[in-house]
Amino acid sequence: MNYAGDADFICNHLGVEAWSDALVWKGQEAFHSTTGTVWTTGDGSEGGVVRSAEGFTFLRMFESGHMCPLDQPAVSAEMVAAWTGVGGKGVKERWEAVVLASAEGGREGGGGGGEEVLERVAVQEVEVVAI
Repeated sequence: MNYAGDADFICNHLGVEAWSDALVWKGQEAFHSTTGTVWTTGDGSEGGVVRSAEGFTFLRMFESGHMCPLDQPAVSAEMVAAWTGVGGKGVKERWEAVVLASAEGGREGGGGGGEEVLERVAVQEVEVVAI
């Protein structure tokens, strides 16, 4: 499980998703073919966008900075409960549904395209000036 807040400027979600896409592992191709799928929490709010394949998951949490549990305590608690399997039946069913939708193409909500972010970062040159 990788997660980042969409307002995190320390470890921004674009970078976390880009390294998730670039990670070399047996399920990389399956993860690459996933679609960002909106995850709706138990209270009906949209908690974020999920991409998941073969047990590897990336979540971009909405309205959250670097400290997701402080910014979104209820959403963070449900994420942990769902991902670890200790949540109730409804939590588990919602999580499994969004993971399945992500693997099958889901509905629009972001995700994918991490390789484009890596390309932009790789070609961007930064000049460091000593003072």
